[in-house]
Amino acid sequence: MLDIISILKQARTNDISGQIADVLSECVKYEQLSRAERFQQFTDNDFLAKQCPILSELHTTTEWSVDQWKLGMVVYETLIALGIVDFFHGQTAIQGRLQSRRRDDMNMKTIVQFPVRDIEEFKGDGLLASVTHGSRIVVMTEDTMYVGATPEVSDKEKTVKIADVAPYVIKMMPDEWSYGLKLGIMNDQLITMGRDTILVGNTETIPRDQWGRVSNSVDTFVQELLTYQVR
Repeated sequence: MLDIISILKQARTNDISGQIADVLSECVKYEQLSRAERFQQFTDNDFLAKQCPILSELHTTTEWSVDQWKLGMVVYETLIALGIVDFFHGQTAIQGRLQSRRRDDMNMKTIVQFPVRDIEEFKGDGLLASVTHGSRIVVMTEDTMYVGATPEVSDKEKTVKIADVAPYVIKMMPDEWSYGLKLGIMNDQLITMGRDTILVGNTETIPRDQWGRVSNSVDTFVQELLTYQVR
């Protein structure tokens, strides 16, 4: 039987904001890796456990922690919002947990549920991560998910300006600087390591001597890139 009071306290105090960008980045990485059959299943797969540790634990842990419930909800709602079916190639650990009718599971889902709003309600504040698929976009803040059509295909007269959101895909974050290395994509422009700066397309952004400071997490890196985009 769940200790609801204790779990509610944890849900209110535990902060997963630093992991939201990471788990969505893992989804992007998994989508690419899983094109090869040997990288589809999480069970007994050390390579996937290393490359996608959050997703791996969500699929292989028998009992989820409060943080895992929150992250599982983010993944589950993101895939629904983007209209993606069978993303995990027949593995139903996340979907099964979030659709479970067991009392304890239903209670946990209620505790960690967050509001899902239209993308036009997003004002550009509190961005943690964003991801696009086809004509759909999902934007995550600390406590709300915003979903809708990307501006280019929105059929509404007014669409939110998401210049500050900068949909991105980060594929790798190496410890050491490597000239010419491709890190990912932002606003359809390639992110690479130049000689002395991070390049977004041909635009110079983060200096090489700052790499150690921003390379600890995808969230920190992207937020720093966005700072240069605004300048």
